[in-house]
Amino acid sequence: MKTLLCALIAACTIAAGLGTTRVSALAMDVCISGRVPYEYVTESGYAGVSLELFAAILEQMKDEKLVLSQVPWSRGLRALGEGKCDVLLSGVWDTEREKQFVYPKQPIGSIAWQFFGKEPNAELSGMWGGVRGFSYPEALYEQVRGLRRDVDAPTQESMVRKLMSGRVSVIAIELGSAQTLARDLGVTLYPVGKRVYVPLFALFNKKVPQNVVDRFDEVMERLWEEGVVTDVYEKYDLSIPRLSPRDMLVVDERFPPITP
Repeated sequence: MKTLLCALIAACTIAAGLGTTRVSALAMDVCISGRVPYEYVTESGYAGVSLELFAAILEQMKDEKLVLSQVPWSRGLRALGEGKCDVLLSGVWDTEREKQFVYPKQPIGSIAWQFFGKEPNAELSGMWGGVRGFSYPEALYEQVRGLRRDVDAPTQESMVRKLMSGRVSVIAIELGSAQTLARDLGVTLYPVGKRVYVPLFALFNKKVPQNVVDRFDEVMERLWEEGVVTDVYEKYDLSIPRLSPRDMLVVDERFPPITP
């Protein structure tokens, strides 16, 4: 799969900003959020679970070309709404976003949301931190109802730094990102509360032709059935339940800390 991704990217036009030029009628201008391990830039190119799967889908669709732009999540949402990009990788479903964007029938994967503290005895109290522009599942919000939320963090890395400096008591972060950031920043994150699994999607601009989204769904279904999705997630040391588009899986148990 890594070879496939590198081959596809080598044939793509990589854009530094949002002002890109379309190279064909079906060129896909794709905004990625830079979230590790989902879609991000490395020294050797672009990588991540969602981006590898998206690349595999477009490879099978044959006639799509790809223009990539890495921008902060909130800017990516804005660009998608303004028609400056066709696809945003990758996000969760919510009712407000569904009014603005097109969600495929097939999720591109799933993510596990969890609250984390910096001490073993951390509790869901005080102020909790979230990333600007992120949408969190209702089962996560229910755990901190009544608590104040800090929404100033532009990225998950800056949010972890806020936690470690004591500016917030707990943070909401995806398990995959928590594992990566704990390692990169040399910190230990202690899970608090229930873990919430939700489907993860490629979000499409409403101007993208419906037949393109339909073909995307057909290929995505095949990748699920062939076990390709599971293989890619396992490569990044992530487990993945297959969830229906509006499903949610809540797991209430004691989880081990995330260590460097």
